[in-house]
Amino acid sequence: MSNIRTTRRRMVQILVAVLSVPWSGRTLAQPQVSESEPLAQELGYRHNAAQVDTQRFPKRAGAQGQNQFCRTCQFFQGGGDWGACTVFEGRLVNANGWCNSWFGRR
Repeated sequence: MSNIRTTRRRMVQILVAVLSVPWSGRTLAQPQVSESEPLAQELGYRHNAAQVDTQRFPKRAGAQGQNQFCRTCQFFQGGGDWGACTVFEGRLVNANGWCNSWFGRR
C-alpha cells in the first residue's frame, strides 16, 4: 500500500512541476514552416527575405521592402534566429524571412 501512495505522490509532484513551467508561446516540438506548404507559397514565405520573388510580391521591392523581415513584423514572436508566427499558427519562421502578411511593429 505504501508503494502505491509513493507512486501517486511522485506522479502528482511531476504533474505540478510540469504545469508550473511558464509558457512562453514556444515549445521544443514546434515545427518550422516549410516554404513548400500551400499557405507559405500563397504568401510568398521565404526563410531568406532576399529570395522573395519581388515581381510577384512588389511589397518586398524598393527601399521600404528592404527593411521588411519576419523579425520586424508584428506577427513574429521571438528574439532569436527563429520565432513563432501567429499567421502560421505559432509555428516557427526565420527571423530573416519574409511573407506577404508582413506588417510593421508599432
